[in-house]
Amino acid sequence: MTPVFNKEKLEKMLINKNYCFEDSFFEPSSTEPIDEDKLNLDNLRGYLNETYKSGEKPYIHQKTIEKIINTPHAQKCIKQNKSEYYKVLTHFTILSKVKRGWVNLFSNSSTGTSKPSLSDTPSRHSNKNAKLLNDAIIHCFYSRLIEGMTEQDRSTYEILLPSGYNPSGFDSLLYLLGKTIQDLFCIQERIFFISNDNVLSLYTDFENISDSIRQVIIVIFSQNTKDGCDDPLRATLLKFASINRAINCIDAVINIINKVIETLPDNNIGHLLNINSESEILPTILDIFNVQITKVPIDLIDCSKLVCKLYIMTNLPCETPRYKHK
Repeated sequence: MTPVFNKEKLEKMLINKNYCFEDSFFEPSSTEPIDEDKLNLDNLRGYLNETYKSGEKPYIHQKTIEKIINTPHAQKCIKQNKSEYYKVLTHFTILSKVKRGWVNLFSNSSTGTSKPSLSDTPSRHSNKNAKLLNDAIIHCFYSRLIEGMTEQDRSTYEILLPSGYNPSGFDSLLYLLGKTIQDLFCIQERIFFISNDNVLSLYTDFENISDSIRQVIIVIFSQNTKDGCDDPLRATLLKFASINRAINCIDAVINIINKVIETLPDNNIGHLLNINSESEILPTILDIFNVQITKVPIDLIDCSKLVCKLYIMTNLPCETPRYKHK
């Protein structure tokens, strides 16, 4: 029997965000619970094989769930609602049909592997088609889980619903957390450079930003429970997937920084701090890195100017006696 959806058709659906899946209670987008008499693995396996020609045993994706929800809480979520568990198994079987290893987009290794096999933040050298498919998988992962939420769960977990360009509201919170932490570091730097006359106002800003971080963290790590119940499987998957993706982004930045540091000379980097004009750039680079170039690329100069201008505009106070810029 020819399956309704083969790999090529599924890829196209995901990339175009045109989710024309079967109208079945086994699908993750269904808000209706699976009938009790249909709620067994043989029925689920039959549906997946007929619709997607999946030879996998669906319960193998229990390990996939545990890889995303990387705490003992995973088993409790799975056992809470068998119908929801089966729908998630369908969802993960479809994503595996599209691309094996997709779960690495939403999980992170406790061993701190430096090169995950998949990343939603690949380098500029990465294959554009692979990046396109990764983006499509991320969108589908969130979209179909959220689509199948009941009205009650949508009300209880409104924090998880899509917000702006982010696939979920939880991603927006994590972005806000990152932004406020950056603001905190900027305030600390400004306090270091500013005169004593203006430092009190900056300490007030420091307290306000610290309070913002505190509030965001409280919301992020709140279980958002209702009537003392633990989060259901969908809500927990959405939360942990976003947290893991944020951690992966941080790891990627740290890895890049570490690789850059590894290539730098040991003792002479401090000389870079003494560059005061464009004319000093080339001699300093020649001295520190022992490279032979005749001219610094103009795009590098322009980029450096822009970075410096943005840094001055956003990070340093206008009235600092030591730094006055137009």
